[in-house]
Amino acid sequence: MNNIPTAVHRRFDIDVDKAGDCWVWLGYVESTGYGRLVVNGKNRYAHRIAYQLHFGEVDERAEIDHVCRNRACVNPDHLRPTSRSQNQQNLSPLTPNTASGVRGVTWHKRSNRWRSRVKLNGRFVHESYHLTIAEARQAVVTARLRYMTHNDSDRALPTQP
Repeated sequence: MNNIPTAVHRRFDIDVDKAGDCWVWLGYVESTGYGRLVVNGKNRYAHRIAYQLHFGEVDERAEIDHVCRNRACVNPDHLRPTSRSQNQQNLSPLTPNTASGVRGVTWHKRSNRWRSRVKLNGRFVHESYHLTIAEARQAVVTARLRYMTHNDSDRALPTQP
């Protein structure tokens, strides 16, 4: 069922801080925030190994999504196998490096309005224009709830701006 050596099983728990809800990987963490370790001579993601140790093998094409959005977390209860598209759906609804601060909401110069857009599988499935960021935010959240299955962050947000 599992091709992870017994020595890795024993070593794995040593490199994990289980003090909080998220189990934080204390071993090597790359600049992107993901924990890494070597298994059978290959550099592997710590969260993927954590999932395999607790639930068994997962299709190599599947991504392991952090439901908690903490990349250093290796708590198997916070992990789920997903497709690339499903994993992208669970991004934060907030984007502090944009004018609106909301994922999917941008300023549209030609219409002089806020544009809300939702992209799914490489195609825009929703686009509308609004006078306020709050209206655009509500429209984009409603659209993501309609079209996306793995957008946990939106499901946790209040529905009113």
